[in-house]
Amino acid sequence: MVESRAANAPPKATTRRKPLKRRPPAPFDVNWRMAYVGTVSFVDENGEAIRTIRYASPACDDPTALVDSMTADCRVALRRTPTLGVGIVQDGAPEMWNRTREGLAKLKEEGGIGSWEEGIDRYHLMGAAGGSTRAHRARA
Repeated sequence: MVESRAANAPPKATTRRKPLKRRPPAPFDVNWRMAYVGTVSFVDENGEAIRTIRYASPACDDPTALVDSMTADCRVALRRTPTLGVGIVQDGAPEMWNRTREGLAKLKEEGGIGSWEEGIDRYHLMGAAGGSTRAHRARA
């Protein structure tokens, strides 16, 4: 545990019972994993958020459950207001694009929506300048 010490206090003395033997660490791989997060936002005609629902799951989980929850909330909103427009804005992670498209395809099959808009968020668009950052439109 790290504990604060007064600026003028000396460091705590430590004594070693055995000599320190340095050994190389066991081999390891570095794998980057990020938790999955999502939001369903309801915005007005000016793009101002009226309500936002946030979702999260750890990196060790399959993001399908997260997308299923998001899709369920969209389904409820569309039943209440069938004229709502639907869109996806996210980073370039293929696994999330695939999952969210699957969720919206279910809504389309159920007749809840005819199409949706897709776009990459500005932060990732600027970071990937020159990369594959096309916005798509799913057609009926």
